[in-house]
Amino acid sequence: MPRLRRYELRIGIEHYGDWSQATRDFRVVVKPIFYFPQSNNLMLEVLRVYGDDKNLLKDFIMRFKYLNNIYSVIGMYKVNDHEYELVF
Repeated sequence: MPRLRRYELRIGIEHYGDWSQATRDFRVVVKPIFYFPQSNNLMLEVLRVYGDDKNLLKDFIMRFKYLNNIYSVIGMYKVNDHEYELVF
């Protein structure tokens, strides 16, 4: 019987006009947690953001809040000094 193998693939995706493109200059890791499509072309997303440099992480979050394609940041939750969750 053939052995089953499990592979993990880590990729970076950049969408045109999306937060992924607007924030690509920051050395942070962004992990999408939830994505809920809503009506009227709106969506609710939850991201977890990791960074080694606390100041860079805070700069990323401040820039994120003012992107044109983000309607509103509903919540920012500090998990620890190097990790935040963003709900928008």
